[in-house]
This record gives sequence, structure tokens and C-alpha cells, in this order.
Amino acid sequence: MSPRIGAILLSFAIAAAPLWAAKAKPRKLGAVVNPNIIDLVPGTPATVNVPAATTDPVLVGDQFRIDVPEGSAQLRVTLTSSDPTLDLDLHVRYGSPIDISTSTGTLITDFSSELGDSNEEIVVSLISRPAIRAGSYYVAVARWSSGGATTGTLTATVSKTVEEPGTLISQDSPATVILPGANQPTLYSTNPGLRFVVPEATARVELQFAPEPAAAVAVTEMYVRQGEPVDFSDTGVQADYTSTAAGNFRRITIAPDGGIKPGTYYVGFGLASTISIKAGVSMILTPTLPGKEVQSGVAEGFEIDASAAQNLFNDNSSYWIAVPADATRLEVEVTTETANADIDVFAARNRRLIYKGRVFQAEYAGTTLTGNEHVVVTRESSPPLRAGAYAISLVNFSSAKARGTIKVTIVQ
Repeated sequence: MSPRIGAILLSFAIAAAPLWAAKAKPRKLGAVVNPNIIDLVPGTPATVNVPAATTDPVLVGDQFRIDVPEGSAQLRVTLTSSDPTLDLDLHVRYGSPIDISTSTGTLITDFSSELGDSNEEIVVSLISRPAIRAGSYYVAVARWSSGGATTGTLTATVSKTVEEPGTLISQDSPATVILPGANQPTLYSTNPGLRFVVPEATARVELQFAPEPAAAVAVTEMYVRQGEPVDFSDTGVQADYTSTAAGNFRRITIAPDGGIKPGTYYVGFGLASTISIKAGVSMILTPTLPGKEVQSGVAEGFEIDASAAQNLFNDNSSYWIAVPADATRLEVEVTTETANADIDVFAARNRRLIYKGRVFQAEYAGTTLTGNEHVVVTRESSPPLRAGAYAISLVNFSSAKARGTIKVTIVQ
């Protein structure tokens, strides 16, 4: 099947019955008898003549063929129509025209794109199942909505390089996606879809999906898959991680023991609504940082020995906190109980704090000659507050052990 979109069987945890369902089967489309074959020119649009239909689905009589030469890495086939009421499906098969089983009435095809409207796309590449190979590919269109005769536009392109599916996002480059409403629940994998890259020494990735309106969280889902786009099969969605509802958001946290495997991860979305949904997607990528993760607004006690210059930062006095994309302010408050103590606080985003060449390698600092420090980071700070993991370390410049509390607060 196409890694782009399709209908799948899945029950959201909040639903009493499945919100996702495949189109009615078997697909009684009638027999295919010597279809007329039209050769496609790569990159050149061709007109699809769609016959009238009543209540039964109709397989368009003309089929199309495109030749894929040796060394090709990707075949992309797109179907478009200006009629929003049409429900057209797109099918691609290697070596032979799309056919219909005489025993079940179902289509014999290698790839299918089955959105509930008239815009479809199939990408066959080196990571497809089956993978792209040299030879002839056949393309057919099926109509699932009633109405008079109309037309569509079919375009096929062949390339020697693979276009990465989905839009690349990062902590500093969140994305906005629009999920088109459809007559049936639909999985959006690459169009729209997203991808992100996890580098070495990454401890955790958090993704947040914020739909508009917020109530749409009840009819949406987010998926992540490592190495290849989110897909679907007879057993359901093919993904490694599925989101959970968190208020008006959906979130995925990836934090396996031993860190996250580096590489490219793909993000897909599910929608069970006829109304289009707009959503913001942001992420926090946490490198492997020393110390303890702290929660916003929760005070943590500390007890720090006097530090030697060569070991100012250590795990016992180090903390970190994940700051989301919608945060406007980060506050670090240090309160020391020990009299005459001198505790300083240092912070930086997405990296370990170090002391090198008699210089503190930090972005923010509180360095008064007391045991109480207050550091504030906002979007107007230099550098400004951004999504990410903020490392925070305390240094005891006193001659004796010091005790106190540290509280880190995120304002959204």
C-alpha cells in the first residue's frame, strides 16, 4: 500500500467504538476486460475521464502506464480534481494492469491511495514494499461517489534520487499542518507529514500536537516511526509510538533506556472528522545531560560540598528541565539555608555545562556573593528562551558544605 494515506482499523482510547474503518469490502467493481492503456510521459499531466456513477463504485475504463528505467529511486503518481465532492482512489501495480479478483471482487494492485476526496498520491521508492524496480507500472482510478461524468488530472514523475517524505522539523523550526476532513477516517503520513533527525547521545524526544479548535484532540491522533514513514496494513497502523491525550494536546514521549537510536523519525497523523483540522507541532530534543530532571514549580533540596576549580560542575549539583515551545519565561530560584554561603547558578540550553580555561561555559548565570540567586530567561533574553532541554548547575564557592533548595518554574 502507499505510505501516504489510507483508511485503517483503530480504536482511540476515548471511543466506545472504532473511529477508523476501511471502505466497504468486498469491492464489487465488475470485471476488467482488456482495458485501454494510455502511456504517460514523465512530468506531463494526463486527463482521466471519470464515468458517471450511481451507488456502486466504478473502476475507470482507461488505465495508464509509465516506464521506470534502471537506476530509478522513486516513482511519484498524483491524482487531482477540482471537484471536492468526488471520492476517487488511486492504484498502482507493477508489470500488469490493475485487475479484479473473480472470486472476491477485490482489486489486484500493489499500491493504493484511498483518501475520501479526489486528491491522491502514491510514492514508490527504495523503501517501499515492494521496492521500486525497472519496468512498467500501471495506474488505475476508481470512483466511489455518485454523480455525473467528470475528469481528473494524473501526473507521474520518475527520479534517480529519493525525495524525503514529510517536512523536516526541529526544536527551532516547529510546523503547522492542515489535515483535510474526509468522509472516512484517514491516516496522513507524508502529505501532510513530518520528519525529524535524532543525533547521537540523545536521551529523550517529546512531540506536542496542538489542534485548532482544541476540542479536535478527540478526533485526532499522532504517530511516530523510526526509519520509514508511518504506514498501515491489515493489522492497523505501522508505527513505533502513538500519542496520548494531555488536555487540549496530544503528546508522544520517546525515552527508552539507554537513549534513543539516532536516525530519521517520521510523524503521521490520523483524523476521524469531515472537518479539516489545523494544528501546530513542536518538539523538544533532550541530549544526554548529567543530573536530575526537575519539574516546573517543584522545589528540590540540595547539599553541596565546596567545589574545587577543576570540578565545579558535577552530577550531584546538576539538574535539567524540558522547556516547551509555548513557554514565555523560565525562572531559577536558589535559596540557601547555610549562613554566609556563596552559591552561584549557571544554565545553558541543550548542552552540558563545563568550566574551561577559567571560563564558565554557560549562557545564563546568577553570581551574587550570597547564597540566594534568581535567574530569569524570557524570549527577550540573549540568547532568547526557546524550546529545548535546559541544563542547570550549582557551584559552591564557600569554604564549607552548603544546603538549600532550587526551584525551576516554566511560565506558558
